[in-house]
Amino acid sequence: YQWNTIVGSVPTSSPLYRLPSWIATGAPTLAAAQQACSGTPLTGGGRIEVTQYVVGGFDRNASCV
Repeated sequence: YQWNTIVGSVPTSSPLYRLPSWIATGAPTLAAAQQACSGTPLTGGGRIEVTQYVVGGFDRNASCV
């Protein structure tokens, strides 16, 4: 949500278009964070490679690749 609000849509001609995405989900479990791997990337040509979840007040990362 915030990406589109701040940046808007990224044209296919942009160097950003194919970059991988890191998505902070706020999910409480690894399983929920892994489900977010199949979500929509920040740019149309990219893919989600990492999602974030929170356990015990600490951010953790889940690989999607």
